[in-house]
Amino acid sequence: ILRAAMEMKTSSTPIFGINMGRRGFLSEVPPEGIEAAIQRVLDGDYFIEESIKVKSWAKGVNDVFPDALNEVLIASRLPSKMLLMRLSVDDEFITDIQADGAIISSPAGSTAYNMSAGGSVIAPDMQALSLTVICPYSYFRSLVIPSSSTVKVELLKPQTDAIAIIDGRSYIALKPQSVVEATVSSNCTRFIRFKPFYSRIQRRLMHLQTS
Repeated sequence: ILRAAMEMKTSSTPIFGINMGRRGFLSEVPPEGIEAAIQRVLDGDYFIEESIKVKSWAKGVNDVFPDALNEVLIASRLPSKMLLMRLSVDDEFITDIQADGAIISSPAGSTAYNMSAGGSVIAPDMQALSLTVICPYSYFRSLVIPSSSTVKVELLKPQTDAIAIIDGRSYIALKPQSVVEATVSSNCTRFIRFKPFYSRIQRRLMHLQTS
């Protein structure tokens, strides 16, 4: 589903996800329910859920960052090395912090890696992003940021190689002291849904408790 959302050229066509894996939070039905689900779609028994995407870029990096349906992850290229990052929103300084990385997620992505890292869950109809720090050396809570704002993550430790990972699929090497910025994209992804968000999040929480 993440690959389809990344490669689709238009946001007008909705995605109807079939859960062929384990978690399937973005999908709507299991394989054995395909025929009945298709009939519901043909009967108009569904609703459309729009998911905003994250637009990101890095100064001095030529690679194009694709829009993220779930999240933009900034992490060290060496698992044993922490990053020293300066976090700001709309050029307002928040903090300098040492951590394994940072996650900038959409509402859809807030229930994925962001949630596992202790980040805030955002309802899909909210126009907001979540900024979550991974395993920080000092205390830091996830921030929920309005869609009109721009998040900035500046790498302060020049000797630590870092990487930006978009939806776990697109890998972009960051230069020493790179500055990654992110905001809400003008594009979105539309999903065909049968169940409301809070029913799906209940299933996700139960999965976390039993896995």
